[in-house]
Amino acid sequence: NTSEKYVDFMVYPDDKDNKITHMAVFENKLNTTDVTVSKTVDGNMGDRNKTFTFTAELIVNNAPFAFPAPENGEQYTKNDDGTATFTLKHGESITLNDIPLGANIKISETEVSGYETSFKVDGAEQATEGITVTFENVSTSHSAEFINPKNVTIDTGISLDSIPYILILVGVIGAGAFLFLRRRRSFED
Repeated sequence: NTSEKYVDFMVYPDDKDNKITHMAVFENKLNTTDVTVSKTVDGNMGDRNKTFTFTAELIVNNAPFAFPAPENGEQYTKNDDGTATFTLKHGESITLNDIPLGANIKISETEVSGYETSFKVDGAEQATEGITVTFENVSTSHSAEFINPKNVTIDTGISLDSIPYILILVGVIGAGAFLFLRRRRSFED
C-alpha cells in the first residue's frame, strides 16, 4: 500500500510584497500487510447471533502505534488510545489493513460468560486456548480464527443415580410376573 503526503510551503524573497508559492510533493511509501480475524461459535448452546467484541493493538519499535482511520467500509472503531475495536458474529470476519511491516499486532477477545475461547492461527488444524493472539514482526498477511464453544449438559429427566433402583424394580416385577404365571399354570393342571 502506498500513501502520498503533500506539503505546501512558502518562499519569501527579500521583498515581502512578492510572495512566491511552490508546491513540493513528497511520496512516502509505507509497506504494509493485513490481518484477517474471523469468528466461529460452536457447541450445543452456542448462540450464533451473539456479538463478540475484539480489541486490536499495534506496537511499532516497542511503542504503541495508532491504527489508521477506517477506510473503504472497514468495520472497526479507532479508539482515543490508538487501538481498534470491532465486533463479530458467527461466520463473520474482518480484515485489518495497513499494518506496517515489522509491527507487532495483538488481538484480544473480550471474555463472555459461559463461552470457552480458543483460536487457530493461519489456518492451523489445532486450536490454542486463550483470548489473545499476537503476531510479532509481521512480514506477510496473517489470519486468526476465534472459536467460542458453549456446551451444557442437557437434562433428559433421567438421573443416573436412579437407574439401579429402576432396574431392581423391573426385575422384581418380572420375577413376580414369572411366579404368577407359573403358579397359574400349576392350578390349571
